[in-house]
Amino acid sequence: MRYITGLDENGKSSVLQSGGPSRTWGWQASDAKAPHFVQRSLQPDLADQPLPEKNAMTTELWTVRADASGVRGEDPNNYREEPGEFSLDVPAGVLRWCITRFGPGYASKLHFTDSIDLDICIEGELTLVLETDEIVLRPGDSVVLPRLMHSWRTETGGAFAYCMLSPHPLPS
Repeated sequence: MRYITGLDENGKSSVLQSGGPSRTWGWQASDAKAPHFVQRSLQPDLADQPLPEKNAMTTELWTVRADASGVRGEDPNNYREEPGEFSLDVPAGVLRWCITRFGPGYASKLHFTDSIDLDICIEGELTLVLETDEIVLRPGDSVVLPRLMHSWRTETGGAFAYCMLSPHPLPS
């Protein structure tokens, strides 16, 4: 269940939205491409079902966008475009909050994310592969990835929740 809170019409803190997860898209691991360059497609949320081997699924929970007019939240349920190949880009002034699940045997290629990623393992066992190290993450373990080359793999399947923050200043 996803809850979105804010101020009601009387200026009081309250639940503004509640419901199932929002926009979910999936892809299959590729031996030829890094995960940011694999075509993705919108799919029904399968959070209560095991993912097929070597498949991955991301649910976009919320986006925060800051610009000259202020800071506002965006519900990914309102996005109408397909996720495409570059759906994990994080432009200046944007924070994305997501959950990604990997099926058994998933392994991504080494790739670079132009974002500061704050990750926490919430299910299963995930191996974060860096250029010189590997870290096995279990539920409750967290990691900060500040614009680094990395990849993910799991033998059993797993999931992590994360925020991706743009490291770039807003244009003036």
